[in-house]
Amino acid sequence: MPRINLGEPYEIYIQNQIKTGLFSSATEVIKDALRNRMEREQNYRIERVYTLLAKGEVDIQLGKTVPYTHSLMHEISEKGRKNSREGKLVKDEIKF
Repeated sequence: MPRINLGEPYEIYIQNQIKTGLFSSATEVIKDALRNRMEREQNYRIERVYTLLAKGEVDIQLGKTVPYTHSLMHEISEKGRKNSREGKLVKDEIKF
């Protein structure tokens, strides 16, 4: 397996984590960091869904609605794919 060069501040941090006894290897430190990052991303996605649901509920109460149709969903999906191919921003709610 190729060695990954993380740079001095990260190498020092990893070594300090091993010295404290919290981890027995650099691999464990990195896996823990990646697990934490993945968990934060998942929590962000969940919070985003709740935020969008709350916004949708308010919009419904205010009468700001658009009838659901298969063609509307197809249009939204195609626009997201096109923007992605062109390197443009694709809203998180489109990615779900």
